[in-house]
Amino acid sequence: MKRILPWLLIGVIIRLVIIPITLHPDIRGFALGAQLISSGHILDFYDYLSRLPSDSPLVRLYGRDLFIYPPLANSYPAVYMKLLWPFYPQELLHTLIIDMGKVIGQPQLSLLLYLLKLPNLVVDFLIVYLLGKFFEKRADKSLGQILWLINPVTIYSAYMLTQSDILLALSIMVCLLFAKKGKYCQAAFALAMGALVKQFVLFLLPILALYAPGSFIKKLGIFLVGIMSYALVLVPYLSSPGFRHYALLASQADKIFFAKIPVSGGAFLPIFLVGMFLLYWFCWLYARKYELWQWFMWPLLLFYSVVHFHPQWFTWITPILVIFLVRLQKKAILPTLAMLWAFLGIILMFEPSLNVGLFAPLNPPWSNDYSLLPLLTKLLPEVTLRSVFFAFLASAAGVVSYLSFKRTVNAN
Repeated sequence: MKRILPWLLIGVIIRLVIIPITLHPDIRGFALGAQLISSGHILDFYDYLSRLPSDSPLVRLYGRDLFIYPPLANSYPAVYMKLLWPFYPQELLHTLIIDMGKVIGQPQLSLLLYLLKLPNLVVDFLIVYLLGKFFEKRADKSLGQILWLINPVTIYSAYMLTQSDILLALSIMVCLLFAKKGKYCQAAFALAMGALVKQFVLFLLPILALYAPGSFIKKLGIFLVGIMSYALVLVPYLSSPGFRHYALLASQADKIFFAKIPVSGGAFLPIFLVGMFLLYWFCWLYARKYELWQWFMWPLLLFYSVVHFHPQWFTWITPILVIFLVRLQKKAILPTLAMLWAFLGIILMFEPSLNVGLFAPLNPPWSNDYSLLPLLTKLLPEVTLRSVFFAFLASAAGVVSYLSFKRTVNAN
């Protein structure tokens, strides 16, 4: 505990400093969703915008398809909003939702941002605790927790972008802990809860089932526990047209088909799915040769290598990368840092709201462009530059995959 305490303090300070000085437009959608749910629109919040007249300020600003994620992405922060509603600067919250530019410089903005980002802070430090439970050696526990506390990916996605992807990281971490204890049905349930935020973790469910010891019937049962848990939570929302139209199927799912190999005029091989099916086969044949965190790492690395991902999606792999760094230590440092540098480069290739524009609460003259993009695009086109960073990340991911592949259960 003495070893982790200074780092815990540093981690808390970093987060408390970042929270009030960063603001991304997406926070408005999550705030509106949480407000609707906490005020009683628990099952029909997906339809709220559809029921408004077309000249409504909310419809003109957000359209009718604002809520595109499964229900937990909005209902989790809604719990906090319901409990802490008397502490919210409510007029400022309304202003944020309607006109974000007007909240800059307001004296209560810091309080509002702390309250809106609090749900992610709770999950963040819960993962710190769970990482301490995952490792047996005291030194490994401390190292894992320290790495999580200082990892820039989570700080960026959870507190600067205020995205809900940290819930998927929690889902994966809880799943790994349950599986480590041989509780595979509970592990499947944990993945299902993650899928109620974003559905990608359902790709990990077959791996969990194949990894579990026992007969094929037992493996099938574990898989069905995950699928049924996910489906049962969604049943009450099926009567909502907005949910069925906008959120039932992931709106970003088509991205996994972009990288492909044409085999005829009307057919192609989607590279990501080919890789996933191969991983399922290998897991069926060699499941117990590797640890579950390794099996989970490979599909995630494949995803980041061949799919155009949003920056916050990189949060999903962060607990596994922490495990990877703890297990391999010196060998893992360079390729992991390479991935992080590529991740930073990709962020800088996006428009300012994802990088320098996040610091709008500091109220500088953000009409100026402080990014390096205009300078860099004099050397190469923007699309080419972004592609170079994606290639660099994919190559580093390949090295990480190889090193984790070499690290078998029986390795020293």
